[in-house]
Amino acid sequence: MTITGDLAFFRGDPHKRIDALIMRRTQSPWVHVGVVIDHGLMLSARSDGVRIEPLPSGATLASTGAQLAACDDALTWLLQRAGDAYGFGDIFNQCVTWLNAHTPAWLELPTLSFARHLDCSHIALDFLRIGGYPFSPAAHIATLQPENVTPGALASILNLETSKAA
Repeated sequence: MTITGDLAFFRGDPHKRIDALIMRRTQSPWVHVGVVIDHGLMLSARSDGVRIEPLPSGATLASTGAQLAACDDALTWLLQRAGDAYGFGDIFNQCVTWLNAHTPAWLELPTLSFARHLDCSHIALDFLRIGGYPFSPAAHIATLQPENVTPGALASILNLETSKAA
């Protein structure tokens, strides 16, 4: 059973080029995440923008909604994201992060911030933060730069079990 505020994670298909690239880069099977908003609907960021859509079958759910101290505030914020552009800047930042890990420290490139242009995991993380999700201290360190968070990293922070499917 899903409740408002739960996160829906989606596994990648290794036969799809983009999914395979994401899974390789993140070392995770998770390539997409959405936020359950109500009545079988979720909000998520896709390449065509932030949209409300039916919750597809096959999602693996993280039970986060019941742990949100301010779910109504987070949901209000989240619904205001509908119609925003996709966060290609977050994807750019993932590339910069990878490059920085593979170049000398003196050549480190900065990441960029693009207001209201968020990718799926950035939206989900900000939703949880606004809702007052009780992250562990280690998770706070891992999420200091939400523009660098991936679906796999978010699933790891939430200790998502890989066997729960909706």
